Amino acid sequence: MKIGSKRIEEFDIVKGMGIIIVIFAHLIYRHEDSLFDYIFDAFATGFIVAFFLISAYVYNAGKRTIKEEYINKFKTLVIPSYVITGLCLIFGGIYCHFVHGYGL
Repeated sequence: MKIGSKRIEEFDIVKGMGIIIVIFAHLIYRHEDSLFDYIFDAFATGFIVAFFLISAYVYNAGKRTIKEEYINKFKTLVIPSYVITGLCLIFGGIYCHFVHGYGL
């Protein structure tokens, strides 16, 4: 386990488990307000917190300044999200209009 230019495999494993558990939390049917629901939500929430803490811990500030990091995140996360959302709205609107007969 070396912090620096190499990845820390243990952190990658925990982050990967967290991603898988959150996916399962969205896919598995659970009776609302059941004991299993509360336990599973707490477990998934714990992995979400661990995911963000680990991501912050292994952040390498030496590569970019904070401003460059925010610009990079904006370019790689925010802009594509808005483009995809806009395309879904446009094509979804066209689909709903022609297939289901919804009007403006």
